[in-house]
Amino acid sequence: MPISGVSHLLGAAILTEVHQGDRVLDMGTGSGVNAIRAASKGVAVVAVDINPHAVDAARLNAERNGSESMSG
Repeated sequence: MPISGVSHLLGAAILTEVHQGDRVLDMGTGSGVNAIRAASKGVAVVAVDINPHAVDAARLNAERNGSESMSG
């Protein structure tokens, strides 16, 4: 599924609303882009998806982006 034209709004909201000490659950993570954004703020993130291929993609993307505080 392609990223929609308003995806940047969610990404911006994550960067604005997530603060040190928060814990984030990204349900339906897909590629993990929003979980990675949240993890970039130094918070613990759990990313889940019903699709095992999406979980694999999110895990690889997290590793590529150095998101150590993310689990799935």
